[in-house]
Formats: sequence, structure tokens, C-alpha cells
Amino acid sequence: MWINQPSSLQDHHDLHGTLVLAAQPPAGGQHAQIWFTEGDVISMVVKTNVLSLGWPEHLRKGSAKSEPAAWRTEDYLTDRSATTYDREVAKRWVAKGWPVEALWTK
Repeated sequence: MWINQPSSLQDHHDLHGTLVLAAQPPAGGQHAQIWFTEGDVISMVVKTNVLSLGWPEHLRKGSAKSEPAAWRTEDYLTDRSATTYDREVAKRWVAKGWPVEALWTK
């Protein structure tokens, strides 16, 4: 996904064109957790209307896959989280009963 905020009047105009990974919000959800693919900021929550599917054509290096790009788990009791790009690691987390969320690029 990418942040689509071309107008200087929009809240996240300074991030326009930035590539991100996003957790699918719950049905009817108005906000999504996003993770940046580069830079100092790791993640933030944005309104879903800030995001556009896929990659902007001028940033595309090949066709995006329709499968998760990464997975994350979070332990809300200890305030710890982890992210992996390895499907097998995500499967082990699921086997342990941990909550696992897929992160998508489109």
C-alpha cells in the first residue's frame, strides 16, 4: 500500500507516495495500523482513506504479489511485538497460539 495524500491541505501530505505495509482493519474499521518500509518512523495509525492499494506506478519495481508481505504478532500483556517476513516463522507463531496478523502490500 502507499499513502495517497497529494494535497497540501491533507493531514499526511508530507508522507504522500510513501510505501507502507498495512494491517487489514476490522470490518467497518476507520483506522489501520501501518508500518513504514524505510525511514526513522516504524509505525503509526492512519485513517483508511489515507491509503491506496498497490504501489504507485512510478515506484513499482515489478508486479505486487497478492499474498502477505510480512506477519506480525503482539503480546499486549507484556507490550512486546515482533514482525517477520518469513512465512514459516509466522506459522510457528500460530502453532503456539499467538495472535498473528498478515501485513499486505496491496
